[in-house]
Amino acid sequence: MPRLKDALMKAAVQRSNHFYGVLFLLWALLLVISLFTLSTPLNIEEKNLINNIIQKTYFDYSADLLPSLLYPNGGTIEAGGPIFTNITKTINLHIDSRIIADKPVKVEGTYRITCRLISENSWEHDYYLRDEQRFELEGTDNTLIDGQFSIPIEDILSFFDDVEQELGTYSDGYIIKITPELNGIITYEDGEIPIDSSSELTFRLSSNTLELVGDKEFISETPIYNSRIVENSFNIMGKTVPIKAIRIISTIPLLLLTIYLSLGVAYKIKLQRNSQSELDKIIKKYGKRLVYLKKNIETTGHIILELESFEDMIRISEDKDLPLLFYFSGEGKPILYVIESTTIYSYMPETVAVNQKNEVVIGKDLFYVQ
Repeated sequence: MPRLKDALMKAAVQRSNHFYGVLFLLWALLLVISLFTLSTPLNIEEKNLINNIIQKTYFDYSADLLPSLLYPNGGTIEAGGPIFTNITKTINLHIDSRIIADKPVKVEGTYRITCRLISENSWEHDYYLRDEQRFELEGTDNTLIDGQFSIPIEDILSFFDDVEQELGTYSDGYIIKITPELNGIITYEDGEIPIDSSSELTFRLSSNTLELVGDKEFISETPIYNSRIVENSFNIMGKTVPIKAIRIISTIPLLLLTIYLSLGVAYKIKLQRNSQSELDKIIKKYGKRLVYLKKNIETTGHIILELESFEDMIRISEDKDLPLLFYFSGEGKPILYVIESTTIYSYMPETVAVNQKNEVVIGKDLFYVQ
């Protein structure tokens, strides 16, 4: 009974190579899934868009011209290219600045329109096209500025000339910047957003020509989200399964299968080791040291000493510095010799593996027990 019980336990662990191959593929799949779930957070932050706030400022301008060869009647033209200052009286500027939101917001603050005159790498001077104004608005479309402003080109050119004469310096070019200086906040529920004040219309004045530099339209967008922590999940064949559940489902079988495969591999290694005879082990370890004989030695007239173990043969061979002789005809038993004068030391290694000494047959599998 003990042998049968031991054989049954071994039979439960050992299976065919095909069976272990399938188990290994399953183990690899579970390992990949487990690593994925372990590297994936159990909870994630879910964001939902609850409002979208757009701050938009648009500039448009035209020029009032004096009669000239190019424009005999003078009048107002929509400026789409360079403006020639020698025949221009004023620039008519329209500024439209508003805040648009998907849901109503409250807007409070002030604004003023600044015209900044800049001498490149020299000096700056500000004056206001409109003094500070206050606004309080609420809704989805809030107009902060919607007005017409006039830029007196003749006065600006005269100012540049006066400053140059006063300072005794001259510039190759000037910059004119029109800036709506907006200060205030946008309020939605409990959140506050500062009003964007980065828009500006820029002209460069050089050689009696005024040219637009940069854009005429400025837009900034601020989406507002609310967030909550939700359980992370994965979609499997149309069904949503929590990552936590996948982690448990994959990890526990992975651990059990790892133990099972480890036992199986360990047992196969043990069987492989036991399947080697003593002769196999000797040749594998000491094959290069053996001197192989074609014929068996003549023992007549010699003292024959049969040793109990191969270790004794090795010790004698090393101590006496004698070669280790090996003879095996393929029939009978192999024999090892160490010859010292008239004394012959011999040893006959086992040619049968340990696990072939006692055979137990269970079903279609053959097992060996010690």
